[in-house]
Amino acid sequence: MSSAWQKTLGGDEFSLTEAIGGVRGVIESLLPGLVFVIVYVTTGSLNWTIGFSAGISVLFCLIRLIQRTPITQALAGLIGVVIGIVWALSSGQAENYYAWGLLTNVGYCLVLAVSVLIRQPLIAWALQFLWSLPKGWMRSNETAFRILYRRSVWVTWIWVAVFGLRLCVQLPLYYSGAVAALGIAKLVMGLPLFALGAWFTWVFLREQRPELPEEPTQP
Repeated sequence: MSSAWQKTLGGDEFSLTEAIGGVRGVIESLLPGLVFVIVYVTTGSLNWTIGFSAGISVLFCLIRLIQRTPITQALAGLIGVVIGIVWALSSGQAENYYAWGLLTNVGYCLVLAVSVLIRQPLIAWALQFLWSLPKGWMRSNETAFRILYRRSVWVTWIWVAVFGLRLCVQLPLYYSGAVAALGIAKLVMGLPLFALGAWFTWVFLREQRPELPEEPTQP
């Protein structure tokens, strides 16, 4: 993920493919949820719905293992699906399949917002790692660092808005038990909204990487 974001933020043009993990990443992210909605609406059976959704997630992981490609993204998706399955089966409520996703959005929203309020925006810390910025740059009086810090705050609030908007739409659907509508909302506000946030991130941060002094070479 870090290398993908380095390419995204360093490019002259916004690369949607790099930002969302490529076509394969899109399929692995969207297909289990899409299948969940389709099977649930078609059959009305929680067991069948969960079986198909889980099967697809496991299949993605197996394919990556066979091809010896990085399994992180597929495995993360599988873990999320498994948690959703356990909660849905234990409660007998299909909407609880989405409860873990809602909780993670709550967590991201709160952590990002608090990081800005305590003047330690997470986007600024991410840039320190991605761009190898010096320690203490967020308190530097240099113009380039001050501009970058200010924009990091803006971008952090953008991601607060992304996660917050998801919650505003999806929580009422969850509490009303509107499983199909919740599944559709999750799909529509998943990668598309993430891609929009990534685009704004690129707009605010492109060409903002400060010029750092070169380290002296060893003789």
